[in-house]
Amino acid sequence: MSALRLSAPFGIALLILSLSPLSAGAQANEALLGKWRLIAAQSKYSPGPVPKSLILTYAMSGNCLTALAETVEASGAQTRVEFTCLTPDEREYPVKGSPAFDSSSYKRVDALTTAITRKKAGKVVETGTRAVSKDGKTLTITLQGTSATGQKYNNVSVYEKS
Repeated sequence: MSALRLSAPFGIALLILSLSPLSAGAQANEALLGKWRLIAAQSKYSPGPVPKSLILTYAMSGNCLTALAETVEASGAQTRVEFTCLTPDEREYPVKGSPAFDSSSYKRVDALTTAITRKKAGKVVETGTRAVSKDGKTLTITLQGTSATGQKYNNVSVYEKS
């Protein structure tokens, strides 16, 4: 699913899924669908630097909200992380492409906010939140954790819908 940074520190996270199209979860999913581009000037990464580019793409696959995070780091290194299911049921779902974590789970906080927990080999390595603004134009992902190289981080990623 901080403001987000996808790995080491990757991090992305994603919002709510519900089977009822009239539910708050379905409305939140609808608000997330599509592409989101990182606004580097509004994002804060500690330690830095902020990525050159980070694009999140949310889609529905059956009953699961899915996400693809494509990052170009400040160094030029590129990563592609696939989140297979972002249902806020607190179950672990596999993640592909991240050296920092291999599973993700989500819990609804409110209609527009989801808590994120990511694990590597069963151990929690990242936590945070994903929140869509009421007008649906801004996505903020906040992630705290430990990278694949053991470095602690605290990132706030701000995105605009494109």
